[in-house]
Amino acid sequence: MTMTTNGSTATVVKNASQGVPQRHAGPKTSHGSTTGTTKGDPILPFKLYGPEPSYFTGKLEAVIRFMELPYERIAKAPLGEVARATGVVQVPGLLLADGRWLTDSTPIIA
Repeated sequence: MTMTTNGSTATVVKNASQGVPQRHAGPKTSHGSTTGTTKGDPILPFKLYGPEPSYFTGKLEAVIRFMELPYERIAKAPLGEVARATGVVQVPGLLLADGRWLTDSTPIIA
């Protein structure tokens, strides 16, 4: 899976024999997010913003959890924050560790 983030690309390579990500995010916390070592990775951990009933937020969170990427889930719509940073109002909003925002679950996942 490749994630394109405003000009840079982060690639998580899957083990072909097992179909699992090679990057390990660490143990899962009680609220479903993961913690782990992200030292030296400019885009991890993520902060995933989106309301609980949002299908699109759930879809993106499922992919992040499947890939075992470290993230923090914030159950609110970041409408003001995303609009100021990106010029669009859209959920989910994914805040990268380097301060960049991504919106729209389908392009983030693709």
